[in-house]
Amino acid sequence: MNRRQKKSTNKTYESPFKRRRPLRSFVLDNKGALVLAAFGILTFVLMFFGKSREIVVDEPKPRVLQSIRVIDGDTIDLDGARIRVFGIDAPERAQPCLRNGQTYNCGAASSEYLKFLLVGEHITCETESTDRWGRAVATCLINDVDVSQQMVKSGWAIAYVEYSKRYVDHEEFARSNGLGMWAKDFELPKDWRSRKRK
Repeated sequence: MNRRQKKSTNKTYESPFKRRRPLRSFVLDNKGALVLAAFGILTFVLMFFGKSREIVVDEPKPRVLQSIRVIDGDTIDLDGARIRVFGIDAPERAQPCLRNGQTYNCGAASSEYLKFLLVGEHITCETESTDRWGRAVATCLINDVDVSQQMVKSGWAIAYVEYSKRYVDHEEFARSNGLGMWAKDFELPKDWRSRKRK
C-alpha cells in the first residue's frame, strides 16, 4: 500500500445529509428567548385589538311611571286624565250576562280583562276626538299592540261600528270562536244603557 492510499483511509467521512439538531434541543437551549418573544407578541396583540374593539354599553332608559286606573272595559284614567278607548263598546260595570242559565257580572269580567292587559305595562294613547262628556277618545297601545283590538278579539268588548269599523274583523273572530261574552248570552251595551235610562 503506498503512502497516498494510507492517508485516505485515515480520513473521516462526513455525509452531506447530516441530521439537523432536534427541535426539542433547540427549544431547551433557547427557551428564555422564546418566552420573551411570545410575551412581546401577546402584548402587541392586546394593545392593537384592545383599542380597536371597545365595547359600548347602552345605558337603559329610565322608565316613566304611570298612574293607570281601569274604570270599565272601555274607559281608563291615565295620569289623572279620563280616556275613552277608541272604537269599542264594553259592558257597563253592573251589566249582567247569562251563562248556563245563571247571571254573572260580565261588566266586571270585561274590566278585569282590561286590568290584566295593562298591569305592569307602559301604555301610550293618541287622542282621536273628544266625546260629549269631554273625555278624550284615544287609540291606546301597549308595545305597539292595540288595546281596543285585544279587547274585541278576546270577546270582552264589541266593535263600536257607529264610530269605527276598524275592529269588525276582530269581533267576528271572537264571535266565531265563542270567546268572552260570545260564549254566553248578553245584551249589547248600548241597548242595556238605553233600557236603564228609561
